[in-house]
Amino acid sequence: MVRRKRGMGMAQRVATAAVLIVFLIGMLCTLSVKRTTIDAVYAENNRLQLAFSAGQYVSRIEYALRYGKQLEAYYNMDSLLERLRQTSSYMEGVCVVSADGKLCGQAGRFDGRILDPASLPKADGLYGSLDTADEAWLWLDIEGREGFAGLMLLMLNRAALNTEVEQEKQSAALQSLVIWLEAASIVALVIMRAKEKRRPRAALRFCVLVCVFILAAQAVDLGLETVQAGWRTESMARRSAHQVVQTIQEEVNSVIAKGAQPDSLTDLNSYLRKTEGNIEVIRTLYSDQNAMIYGQHSSEYVSRRTRGYAARAAATAGVTLGCCTAVCLAAGLAPAAIRRCGKKKVMA
Repeated sequence: MVRRKRGMGMAQRVATAAVLIVFLIGMLCTLSVKRTTIDAVYAENNRLQLAFSAGQYVSRIEYALRYGKQLEAYYNMDSLLERLRQTSSYMEGVCVVSADGKLCGQAGRFDGRILDPASLPKADGLYGSLDTADEAWLWLDIEGREGFAGLMLLMLNRAALNTEVEQEKQSAALQSLVIWLEAASIVALVIMRAKEKRRPRAALRFCVLVCVFILAAQAVDLGLETVQAGWRTESMARRSAHQVVQTIQEEVNSVIAKGAQPDSLTDLNSYLRKTEGNIEVIRTLYSDQNAMIYGQHSSEYVSRRTRGYAARAAATAGVTLGCCTAVCLAAGLAPAAIRRCGKKKVMA
């Protein structure tokens, strides 16, 4: 009887240590997924808005190139790039490099850190991006009369970009802390209760009960984060669509202010179709007979991104579920193994 109680006590201690390890694994995995999700939401949105602002200046350069100007001889390129740099506090520098690697203009301080255009892949959609140890880079292709003419490179301040992201991460960590502390208090009560009653298969029941609370806490935490990520994505998609419409409308109004008639803007619709195709967050862009621009964000884009966040959360929950299953199986088999070990010692 004494050996049996000792075996049960040993199994209980092993089970307690195992569920505490699973508890920590579940909490850390949840925090990691939440941080990754926040990075994905904010990083793409910030880069999209910066790239679209730069795209308006690229369009001006391309317009001049289509009418015979050379990129290397573009008039007042530095002042044009400086105006672009002033549109965002995230931009440390902007430059234009020709297809053969010649620097055609720059604004801001690069300190010799301009990327080699030959080493960069072609921009996917509206822009390409690359993060280095110290900076974040965006680039947009510049098309001339004979095809690819060069690149516009944007060097971004990673510290400034990360400020808003870190604030969201702190809020997410605080939310997780509240949820997991509540779960930890319940787990502590279960552990104290289990120490008072040492019954057959108590370790298994203990592990199952604690794992249920761990999985419930993780499901609540990840579920809230997935819903919030979907809301953020929806809000940012609407904001991006509004910014695109507003920027294009300002360009159109400036042309009309110079004397052009709305019905004479024959290439406006083709420009809207091109912009719509380059920015996946936009579902449609169109204009009316008075050259008023309208746009709608893509609900498919929001749904696809939200499904991606949910899939990542489900995968994390699956890892925790696997750990819990392994612990429960071990708790169910441990008492018998301990008893067999004890019998062998007695026979010896």
